[in-house]
Amino acid sequence: MKKTIARLVILFVLIAAGLAYWLSRTTPAQRLARYKSDMSQKGGRVFEATLHGVPVAFLLQDCSVYLLNASGDSVRRTKVLSTEFYLGFTVCSRQSIHADDDYVQVTLGKTAIGAGGCCAAGGNYRSKDGRAWEKDMPKGWRPLEEAQP
Repeated sequence: MKKTIARLVILFVLIAAGLAYWLSRTTPAQRLARYKSDMSQKGGRVFEATLHGVPVAFLLQDCSVYLLNASGDSVRRTKVLSTEFYLGFTVCSRQSIHADDDYVQVTLGKTAIGAGGCCAAGGNYRSKDGRAWEKDMPKGWRPLEEAQP
């Protein structure tokens, strides 16, 4: 009798734990919405777009761009773009992101502390997929590898 009750208790605990786990699972959209709220409180901006039929999400924070992946248990971010190195202290003074039919476009600008105006580092960038970036240079759009040594 005691063994039967113990087995029923164990079975009940396992069923309750499984049900709690199943109810607590969130969808990628729910994880991304929660991440968007958390990042806005920290000065970041989550931007969602569709590039060539593929939905993508980015985090724009402190003159850096991160590609977001919410397909796992948490939101993972991969840094895909930031301003070039500048010798001296800088502050992010300009950052924006938008998308059109072909590209996601980003403007980044860091100002050297103590210098006026903008920008000691940064520029205009674009990408078709969020991974390979180009920078707007005087001779036109160039791959980031050529634009930033």
